[in-house]
Amino acid sequence: KGDSAIRDLVVAVEKGAAALPTISQKVPLPWLLIYDVLRRKRRTQRRVTLSQVSEICVQYGLPHEGLTLDEELTAMLGFFHSLNAILWYDLPSLRELVILDPKWVVDAATCFIRDFKLKDHTERYERMMAVDQSAMRQQPEAWSQLTDGDATLQRPLLDIFWDDDDFEPHKAQLLDLLTRFGLLIPVPRQTDAWLIPALLRETRRPEPPFNWPARPPEAARLLLHFSLVHDHDDLLKPSTLVVDPEVRR
Repeated sequence: KGDSAIRDLVVAVEKGAAALPTISQKVPLPWLLIYDVLRRKRRTQRRVTLSQVSEICVQYGLPHEGLTLDEELTAMLGFFHSLNAILWYDLPSLRELVILDPKWVVDAATCFIRDFKLKDHTERYERMMAVDQSAMRQQPEAWSQLTDGDATLQRPLLDIFWDDDDFEPHKAQLLDLLTRFGLLIPVPRQTDAWLIPALLRETRRPEPPFNWPARPPEAARLLLHFSLVHDHDDLLKPSTLVVDPEVRR
C-alpha cells in the first residue's frame, strides 16, 4: 500500500508539473548554461553586477542574431526573475544589481525588521548580537526610537546595521528596494529617517472619545492603514480602511 501510494503521488506530481507553462516553454540553450554559471557563483557570491553577467553572456555566444546584447540580457534576466531564480529589476536605480541569493535581501531587512522584545531576535540572534551592542552604545537615542514603539530608523543606526562588506557597498540600492517593497517609508521632511511599518504597535484607546456611543461587545474592530502620498504638502494620509475579520463577543 505504501509503495502504491508513493507511486500515485509521483504520478500526480509529474502531471501537475507537466501542466505548468514553464515546463513546455522553450528556452535558448545558452540561457540555461548561463544560469548554471550564476547558480554556481551563488555558492560564494550573493549578488553580482549587470556588467559581470554581460561578460558571461558574451562568453556563451550572446546575443543571438537580430538582437543587441542589452536586449537579450534584459529578456533573459527578466525570465529568470519571473521564475524566482534570481532577483533583478529593470529600473535605473536597480538594474546594475543582480541578486543571486534572495536571502541576501532578507538578511539586510532583518537587521532592523524583527521583534526586539524576543530574545531569539536579540540576545540569541548570533548574526546581530555584536552589532546590536555597538548600536546601543553608539546611538542609544536612535536605538530607542527604533525598538521602543516609534518604529523609526535613523541613518546613523542604519549605518551601524549595514557596516558590513556584504551590505555597505549597496546601501542605496537596498534602501531603494526595501522602500519599493513597502518595508521602509521615508519620513516626510527628513532625509535620513524611515518608518518601519512592521514595528508599529497597535494602540487602543481605553475609553471612547467624549460623547461617543458605547461600543457594543460584538462590534467589529477597524484598522486604518496609512501610506505616503506625495502631494504638495507631502503629508501622510490614510489610504486604506481594513476591517479586522475577528469579531469579539
